[in-house]
Amino acid sequence: MKKLIIITSMGLMLLSGTAFAQGTAPVRDKPTDRVSDFRVPRILHDNPEIQECIAAFRAATSAFKTALSGMRAELEGATEEQAAAIKLRVRTLHQTQRDAQIALRKKVKQAARDFRLNHATTDSAG
Repeated sequence: MKKLIIITSMGLMLLSGTAFAQGTAPVRDKPTDRVSDFRVPRILHDNPEIQECIAAFRAATSAFKTALSGMRAELEGATEEQAAAIKLRVRTLHQTQRDAQIALRKKVKQAARDFRLNHATTDSAG
């Protein structure tokens, strides 16, 4: 009888938990505002080459956003043929920006690997 009561109460707790759950996504503790393009490892914060790359990427991102807003303004008063051409330009602009982002991430990852490899070899040799 004791097992039946325990099983029943556990089932009720599970059912009530699913009934009162808030959606399927996990709830975050606080809203996150992403201010950086992605997270740069701490070991590379002082690397001047990476800082230059990130500054250039942020400038390119600013230019991308400006061009994109201009194309959106053009798109509002355009005919169907013009809209198709503008949409194609927007797609190529997005792809170019995405390629630049991938290249920056690869460069940062490679620099982090190189730093760790050099650091590990100097520590083990010394």
